[in-house]
Amino acid sequence: MSKTYDQGKDEVAKLCQYFATNQQSFLAPGVKEAHVRQSLIDPLFEALGWDVRNASMTAPQYREVIPEEEIKIVEGESGR
Repeated sequence: MSKTYDQGKDEVAKLCQYFATNQQSFLAPGVKEAHVRQSLIDPLFEALGWDVRNASMTAPQYREVIPEEEIKIVEGESGR
């Protein structure tokens, strides 16, 4: 069963409140991208109707969302 517009809107509002309540924790130095993604970003896309967890069991090449590996940035590298 797909969610309605109002259900998605309510979920987004709850996520916004969750972030506002815990903003210091999410913005603290050393917070892992994976933690933020799991706590806020994935639930946001799910609220918008995306199949982030591949609940439909779609073949990898046809999935709506393909998670990327963590990107490590080394200070002093210019990216060239």
